[in-house]
Amino acid sequence: MNSSGRVETLDYWRGLLAISVMIYHFLGWGGVPQGSATALGKLGIYAVSMFYIISGCSMAIAYNNSKINTSWSISFALKRVLRIAPMYWIATLLMAALVLIKTSGTASIETPKIIANLGLYFGFYQPWYYIPVGGWSIGNELVFYALFPIALLAARSRAGWYLFALTSAAIYTYFAFFELERSSGLANQWRQYIHPANQWLLFVLGMSIPATVRYVNAPRKAWIILAAILALVFFSFPVAGDQIVIVQGINRISLTTVCFLLCVSIYGTATLEMKYISKVLSHLGKTSYSIYMLHGAAAFYALYFIDSFYPEHATIKTQILLFIVAPAVVILSSLTFKFIEAPIMRIGKTLITKTKASRLDSSPT
Repeated sequence: MNSSGRVETLDYWRGLLAISVMIYHFLGWGGVPQGSATALGKLGIYAVSMFYIISGCSMAIAYNNSKINTSWSISFALKRVLRIAPMYWIATLLMAALVLIKTSGTASIETPKIIANLGLYFGFYQPWYYIPVGGWSIGNELVFYALFPIALLAARSRAGWYLFALTSAAIYTYFAFFELERSSGLANQWRQYIHPANQWLLFVLGMSIPATVRYVNAPRKAWIILAAILALVFFSFPVAGDQIVIVQGINRISLTTVCFLLCVSIYGTATLEMKYISKVLSHLGKTSYSIYMLHGAAAFYALYFIDSFYPEHATIKTQILLFIVAPAVVILSSLTFKFIEAPIMRIGKTLITKTKASRLDSSPT
């Protein structure tokens, strides 16, 4: 953990997961879909699951000792919205503009859907109402932020936390065994799969990571070995066919457990003693949200450009996406982090600091 309270290895892992999602999508859109038997086929689903676990862990680290009151709730909401909204808005508007471009203005995304996405509230009532690629997970994340104060309060007592976690696990199990059916493909059950109730346990599991690592108190080398073993188990997990097989039934429970323990072990590792690799991974971690939000729009614009002006290159779409668009997304994400995300986060911190100072000045002495 660095001086700012961030666990460096979790940031590294978040960056690698974002890259894996981008490659997974680019291969699929380029005509090389990845099934459940492949490493990317598994990561295409469970990278987002681990995003939720990492998010829950990060929130627990940052706010575990917070006093839950109106002032805290306002500050928390402001920081989260300022962190999420700018890149989500950009991705939404890019996709909306692409629809207009592709149809020469004869068709557009319906206004209520655009408003719901710009307002960031679709996850609370229609999780499938997203516009950007991966937007469903951001809608869920905002639902989780709304539930987070309740989870924090539950964590104040052991009995309360156990009851809260077990309830979350029961809902997760219900979806795995009863809501999702292996006889039908994942695409046909996408709305059920992406529902926040089917993802919430992952955030809760993340919240438990700091306490779990403190309780185990294993040496760093042990965490590294465990992480390597768990990664091997995850990638070699024996499944094949439609991706429904990895999100339904006992496979869902097994792979979720492996992903959780993998994130625990990466948290326990804390840092990576390889200076230059650490710098690269740290940068990917910082820009991971931009990579995640922008890669879909970048790919669809590139594919539209190829199909419209260079149809003779359609056979090498995969290569164009992987070797031209992907590096461009990483570079663009670096720029958006530097000139959009980071400045807005600083503005948020300044606003919160000024608000707290104002309240202190106006309070009776």
